[in-house]
Amino acid sequence: MSDHRENEATRRDLLRTVALAATLGAVEPAAAQHVHQAAANEKAATGKYTPKLFQEGEWKSLGALAEVVCPGAVKTSAPEYIDLLCSSNPALGAIWTGGLAWMTGKLGKPFHEATTAEQTALLDKIAFRKNRSPELDPGIKFFETARFMVIDGYYTSPAGVAEIGYKGNVGVSEFKVPQEAIDYALKRSPFANG
Repeated sequence: MSDHRENEATRRDLLRTVALAATLGAVEPAAAQHVHQAAANEKAATGKYTPKLFQEGEWKSLGALAEVVCPGAVKTSAPEYIDLLCSSNPALGAIWTGGLAWMTGKLGKPFHEATTAEQTALLDKIAFRKNRSPELDPGIKFFETARFMVIDGYYTSPAGVAEIGYKGNVGVSEFKVPQEAIDYALKRSPFANG
């Protein structure tokens, strides 16, 4: 029993640390993979993931927003990644719940209930800093955070890592610098033949 409690405390500590890093915009891929694994473990144990922070409507809106930002994000558990981080960091959770509430206020309904045209029209306004105004600033700030977190959630998932063809953490017996890289460096070198 004490091992379980120690493991649970360690997992919570890791989630808090990763959530803090997410707030600062610096989540390491290995740490992000631990968050994905925590969500996967819950799904394996219970058959589904239960949101830790978001209410049902917020959860549906988070999923809809994630899919608009990065199609396939829901399949790669980006919403679960975001929920676990937000539930471990009150400041990050407030950004998301506040941002989703702001979007609901602008749309007159939750994001997931809006039509594709309504969603796109709102996102077109808040996707660009050039549209800054007192009315849109909260949405612009939220959407900037939301985009980064959805993309992080997608591309740090096993499917996202596979999609980009990441080959790290693999031992190699020999490292060869491509000849074109050497030629490029030498061409710009002060030692290049004139």
